[in-house]
Amino acid sequence: MIEPEVENRFKNAREALAVLKGKKQNPININSSISKKTVISGSIILLGLLMLLNSYKWGILSHFGIVPKNICEHKVLES
Repeated sequence: MIEPEVENRFKNAREALAVLKGKKQNPININSSISKKTVISGSIILLGLLMLLNSYKWGILSHFGIVPKNICEHKVLES
């Protein structure tokens, strides 16, 4: 019902309800402009970036003055 492409929307509420209830298959062939390969590759890239940022998180955060508290005792830090 909220499909951006007007021609891919249901023609009426009865048709949408029948599909929702499983009484009818969706007759609308929705060809998304974003392919499955694009979504998968984008997800892999995003996961890689998150892993990279996680590796350098304290370096990045300390640049903004954020440091972990109570990470170890003061005696260890002094030696």
